[in-house]
Amino acid sequence: MNTTPTTQTVPEKIQEPNHGARPICGRKEYTVCVAGWYFLNDLYETLTKMKDKVAVVAHKDSHHMKNFDKVAVIENIGLEFHIYNHFLNKIWNGMDDIIFLQDDAVIGDCDIFNKISDQCVASGYDVAYVWESDKQKRKNGNAHGRCVYVSAGLASTIVMNGGIWCNIEDRGYTNKREFKKWYAHRNLGIQSFNRLICKLAKSVGHVFISRKDFKLLREGR
Repeated sequence: MNTTPTTQTVPEKIQEPNHGARPICGRKEYTVCVAGWYFLNDLYETLTKMKDKVAVVAHKDSHHMKNFDKVAVIENIGLEFHIYNHFLNKIWNGMDDIIFLQDDAVIGDCDIFNKISDQCVASGYDVAYVWESDKQKRKNGNAHGRCVYVSAGLASTIVMNGGIWCNIEDRGYTNKREFKKWYAHRNLGIQSFNRLICKLAKSVGHVFISRKDFKLLREGR
């Protein structure tokens, strides 16, 4: 069954999960959901050091996936938001916070995810976009899908309210020279996601990680 919403709708009446509120101090358990496409060797070698906390959902197969227990290869539609929605509906344990990550990233070590989680939990964020700098944040209009923290409470609320929309007609057409027809619509996913979380989240924030520890590659491609 396809659990991906087919229209860009934001619920009028929000359904709330019935479990208790998450703590706002102390480390919370989290899972890193990696959107697989580029399969950079260094990133996946680092992630194997914390494989129990990683799920890889990809739009194509790779030998790297055999190193992880929680994996799925799904149809190449909808960019990262198709992957994130699949994770929520098919793999997520319903309890952990989530750090969504595209795999065109360079990280210093696994502790980067603890830093993201600790900052978000301490700040009481339901969702936070992770950036290298304020300049990068402003360049991207204060929202992107490349590294996003989502609390367990918000994740439950998203699932209960229909999930994450993705453009099912988008099959990765982000290259302006080759796919002019689709290029103008490449940001529909993040625009829809940002509207959704602004409606459902109790607190939206931003986390900044030093570029020497965290770097996003291939921006805008």
